[in-house]
Amino acid sequence: MSNPSKAKGTAAETALLRYAHQNGFPHADRQPLRGNRDQGDLALCPGVVVEVKNHAGLPALGQPSAAVLEQWMNQTEVERTNARAAIGLLVVKRKGTTDPGRWFAYLPLAALTVLVTFEQPSHPMADSAPVCMAVRDFLTVLRGHGYGEPLAVA
Repeated sequence: MSNPSKAKGTAAETALLRYAHQNGFPHADRQPLRGNRDQGDLALCPGVVVEVKNHAGLPALGQPSAAVLEQWMNQTEVERTNARAAIGLLVVKRKGTTDPGRWFAYLPLAALTVLVTFEQPSHPMADSAPVCMAVRDFLTVLRGHGYGEPLAVA
């Protein structure tokens, strides 16, 4: 691959895909490019698409600035809409670790609220306010609510 940025992106997507396969999402798959109708980088499972970012210019731990985060969240929302998915997740590779479970997962507060409570939030800010958690925690939340393979009962 002659484009270094594309190679970095592909490597991050592949690492996250392998992690998803090993953590309850065995049918997760990379998505083909579709130009302005892009549907994210990964289809985690029916109803969930993922946009993956691996950007060298990010500070300290790899969290994007507010402006960059807003741009990436907007891109993820467009891709979620294109895919007709219920959930669009932005994953940003965390500096200092190759473990995708420790990378940053962002989604709108409204999406997390619906996922956890099955109710629409009442405050309009919830539609766009981003929430950040570790990928491993988000995958657990998804599995606990019927996405991917069921969680083992202790």
